[in-house]
Amino acid sequence: MSRGGADKEPAITFKEGECACAVDKDGDLKKKALDAFCKQNRFKQWGTNFVVIGTLGKQQIGKSSFLNACFGSEFQVRSGLRKELTTEGVWLSAVQDKDTAKRALVLDVEGCDGKERGSDKLMERRLGLLSLVVCNVLVIHVPEVDVGCEDAANRTLLRIIIEEKLANFPSTRKIILRFVIRDFLAQANDLAALKTDMVAMFEGVWSEARKPSRYANTKWQEVFEVGVSAFPDLRTSKDTEDCQELMKQFRAELLGGAGSGVSPICATPVSAFSDWLASVWTKVKEDGALDLPGTIALFATARGHRAARRALADFDAAWSAAGKELEKSDATKYGDFTTSLLDVHLHSFDTQAGELGLGTDDYDEVLKTHRGELRERIVSRLRDAYLEKASALKLAALSAFDEHVSAYNAKKHGDIGEYLARGESRCHNGLRADLSSATVADENWDENPQVKAIAESLAQEMTVIKTIESLRMSSVEEDGNRV
Repeated sequence: MSRGGADKEPAITFKEGECACAVDKDGDLKKKALDAFCKQNRFKQWGTNFVVIGTLGKQQIGKSSFLNACFGSEFQVRSGLRKELTTEGVWLSAVQDKDTAKRALVLDVEGCDGKERGSDKLMERRLGLLSLVVCNVLVIHVPEVDVGCEDAANRTLLRIIIEEKLANFPSTRKIILRFVIRDFLAQANDLAALKTDMVAMFEGVWSEARKPSRYANTKWQEVFEVGVSAFPDLRTSKDTEDCQELMKQFRAELLGGAGSGVSPICATPVSAFSDWLASVWTKVKEDGALDLPGTIALFATARGHRAARRALADFDAAWSAAGKELEKSDATKYGDFTTSLLDVHLHSFDTQAGELGLGTDDYDEVLKTHRGELRERIVSRLRDAYLEKASALKLAALSAFDEHVSAYNAKKHGDIGEYLARGESRCHNGLRADLSSATVADENWDENPQVKAIAESLAQEMTVIKTIESLRMSSVEEDGNRV
């Protein structure tokens, strides 16, 4: 019994290599255990000369096993074939590389897309954001078969946590993002191509992410250093000489800061790290944008982007298939076809983008923007094609005027001036009508300056023909009078 009559809680102690739970499966911060872990005497000499390394990836990919094999931590790993959640919440381990003496705090984070949490994504977003904020290095695991996928490659999650990091945890500290391609088969795949794909994927994430105004003109290279590594199946290869060498190189890169411009030094000593992590976690849990109602716009952005991309690809395929037959069609058929093509693919976008059925103002507003951008892209393609069609219609009108002139020469009936004027008016008005008929509905392209110039050039060319023909006829009459 203590002097106050209450039972004194036993001190929390940790053995060498033992891990501490920082956040439990319910999202509760284990502050006492975290304080006890971070205030161990052995950390006094560390100062701020250490790296904080976190991990991100779907459940059961072997993240804990990878950390243990690479950094010498002792996180609990799955045994047997049971597909159950092993790492729950966040666990913390302190390691020191035996080759370089470099030190690190390693965070083993609960996996994404686990069956235990089902469709509830709130916890994985919170843990992902926590890792992105407190870590110098975030190792993102992607199975080789998932490269290029949306959710399986962590694309959606990355976009969400990057947006929240920029909005709520701005920092000048550069973060290393190291994508690790798991179960890589070197004999069957091109590693350089996979690396290019992963960097391109991240560039897409950055471009799609909503950013505060202070980041409006910021390039991703100013905030992150992105690298890609690949490892074979560790279950069969981790003890091989080649895999050990890969691990050694990987470990040396990350503990040393991976590249120029990235500091391997933590901003906080280990003794204060528990307070730092606690303050970040409190703010993360208060971030309502990580919950579904606050991320409707994000869902709409992702869905709208994907639906617009598919609709535009389908439009391009349909336009290409129409080919020469469309070029030969008359103006009315051309206009009806292009108007219908636009309507069909906008309807395709509406169908695909509306599959979630959220129907909120935020969701509808984002989709409206994507729809408008899609419409402008399709209309831009159609407008370019329409200008080519307008030129072809002008040539057809000019050819019709030539036939009109030839018909007079064959009959030589009536006044040549009146005859040519009637033909000129008929062809000019006919071109105007054709230009209007060939236009996509509601676009009024026949009022376009380029189209007006086409109509004016027809009038000029007909005037030249009319003048030449009048001179020729006058010369014929003079010759007849001499005879």
